[in-house]
Amino acid sequence: MDNKIDTDNSFYRTDDLLISSFLLCRQAQLQDIVSDSPRHFSFVFQDSIKCRELVKEYLNNGLVSARELFARREELMNAIRGRNGRVE
Repeated sequence: MDNKIDTDNSFYRTDDLLISSFLLCRQAQLQDIVSDSPRHFSFVFQDSIKCRELVKEYLNNGLVSARELFARREELMNAIRGRNGRVE
């Protein structure tokens, strides 16, 4: 899992799909999806302070609706597919 914070603390970056899905469920703002290689993507969110707190919550068994979590996961997968063709 690659979780990075920009030095100016304005963006939070992770390559973890479920953490990204959780962040979206909690209304974190997705800034961008970047590709380091054809099969590796990172998700960049605004407000790294908010995101760090939400990730702590996630890691401590934070609760969101399973239906919403997997809907957000599917949205992220569709965004990746749209950028890079099919992802398996």
